[in-house]
Amino acid sequence: MILAPQQTSRHALMDVSRGFGILGILWLNIFIFAMPFEAMVIPGVWGEHTTSNVATWNFVSVFVSGVMRGMISMLFGAAALIMIQKCETAVNGFSELDRYFRRLLLLILFGVIHSYVLLWPHDILYVYGVIGLFIFPFRNLSVKHLSIIGVVMLVASIFLTAHNSSEIQAAQTAIEENLTEDELNKLREQDPMVDDFEEQSAVPQNGLEGSWLGMVHLATNVIPPTDDKPDISADLQKQFEDMAERIGNEILARQGGYVENFLYLAPLTFAEQTEEMLTNHLLDIATFFIFGIILFKLGFFTLGLETKTYLNIAIGGYVIGGALGLITSLNFEDGELLEPLSSAISDYTYDIRRCLLAAANFATIALALRFGVLKFLTRSLEKCGRMALSLYVSQTIICNSIFLGLGLFGQLEHTEIAIIALIVTIAQMLIAQTYFKRYNQGPLENLLRKLIGNPQNVIHSDQTAK
Repeated sequence: MILAPQQTSRHALMDVSRGFGILGILWLNIFIFAMPFEAMVIPGVWGEHTTSNVATWNFVSVFVSGVMRGMISMLFGAAALIMIQKCETAVNGFSELDRYFRRLLLLILFGVIHSYVLLWPHDILYVYGVIGLFIFPFRNLSVKHLSIIGVVMLVASIFLTAHNSSEIQAAQTAIEENLTEDELNKLREQDPMVDDFEEQSAVPQNGLEGSWLGMVHLATNVIPPTDDKPDISADLQKQFEDMAERIGNEILARQGGYVENFLYLAPLTFAEQTEEMLTNHLLDIATFFIFGIILFKLGFFTLGLETKTYLNIAIGGYVIGGALGLITSLNFEDGELLEPLSSAISDYTYDIRRCLLAAANFATIALALRFGVLKFLTRSLEKCGRMALSLYVSQTIICNSIFLGLGLFGQLEHTEIAIIALIVTIAQMLIAQTYFKRYNQGPLENLLRKLIGNPQNVIHSDQTAK
């Protein structure tokens, strides 16, 4: 994302795709800014009485979740390779290589500030900077060897993702199976959350009806078991109560001031940058870095493939990736044929889906550029891609101003949050268009370049040969 090559001749597909990805990632992140995590991933039980909320989250979970981050990661890997190749062809290659690693170290610093000071624990700048330090040894590997490494890492990531997602899926399934449709609808008709948590315990009590916490209390303590609906085990009840307590604590902290938010989010940020780095991000991000390098070496990002190839990738990616996402995200009625199929494969299709849809998005943008269609949109996205760092950080500032500054955290439903995402997306596209009428770089991109230092007398080996 941030390592876009600083050169006169840019790769349009990479810039447009980077803009598309950085705007698209907001459509997932904004829900994390706006509501508790467990409530975000179980939309049907967050006091929502319309199917539009569930439909909104189904769209995000299929076409956005993981896909946009995958696109940005692949672009980062490809752009890093471009910079390394530039270092190798420069006569003063060590100086250029020094700038490359300083860029990564500064991204780590930017990520720390973004995470702790600006209160975004799920920052990717720190992760990209750290993992980017290890790209250099892979620069000269063949596509074949990179593909083997990438596939092995992808398989490992698939099993890791399946393991991590099992708790949330089990909680969602258990809640829905232990409440009747009438009980679910009754709770969904209420307000999304309790208005005054300060006067109530974070653990579900009788006074929390009409909220997600009330549902957990109802499912675990109130509804008597029947022949069709057996009693919930003690372990599952404890899981529900722990989850409810996490939600209550998060709402209390996130509706507080800056200090309360900092104290609550700092441990999450530390975990993201340490434990999660080793157990999750390393496989996830590094795998897509490698895929990005492969695509660049194949000429994909330089529009070097045939039109038919891009078309086949677009159609195949959307059809197969979309089908996998829909099968694993939609709720099927009991007894339908697809329900056991969905349960059996849902844990293992996340990374496959995001790979296919990311490739389809790239291919579609490539076709648009090749045929010269949607010029206004592609030009606007290209500008966004050239100031991706600035837009990414500004999204954090905007979202925290809305949901923390205005006290809207936990107050809105999924559809309402999506409308805000659309407004912010349009605003950022317009701002990028206007900004580049006067400047050549985004403000944070310009700061990053100044901190790195301008190249001095860079001469490439192909120039010396002329």
